[in-house]
Amino acid sequence: MEKLYYKIFIALIFIGSITGCKLDPPIYPAGTALGNGGTNGSASGYIKIKIGDINYTFNNNASFTSFTAGSPEAQQVGATDGQTSLGAFGNTQTDVIALVFRNATTGTFDLPDITAGNFVLAPSPSAQINVTVLTNKKIEGTFTADMADANDNTKIYRNCPGSFSISK
Repeated sequence: MEKLYYKIFIALIFIGSITGCKLDPPIYPAGTALGNGGTNGSASGYIKIKIGDINYTFNNNASFTSFTAGSPEAQQVGATDGQTSLGAFGNTQTDVIALVFRNATTGTFDLPDITAGNFVLAPSPSAQINVTVLTNKKIEGTFTADMADANDNTKIYRNCPGSFSISK
């Protein structure tokens, strides 16, 4: 039941980020700092994972949400230590990666839920995420998980390494 809540939570975040109204970014004149290739603050980043011999990169609409311990949002999802969710799209809107873990600080934590394209988390006590940077504007780190093919759960890929860097 808890995994279902994670997946619903991630789906709602993605739906909100895709359908949310955003103002068009300003157009800066050439010759100004932002008009010459500067940043306007839009979200960017990636989540990468190697499954078997193939490297997958999800770098479209990368985003993250973090609920600190004791916050009303964390309490609502039953995460007393907080909760952080990361997600990004690959080349299509159905090519999605999502990671959810129960904490909202830097450190190493169990990774109870990850979905990457056609792969899901295999039962594994070794699925871990290491968050090295976490602010309200940026998250970075690495993770390792055993992944299974969602269409053939006999295909298990052990110790799949991954990394992420997302800025808002």
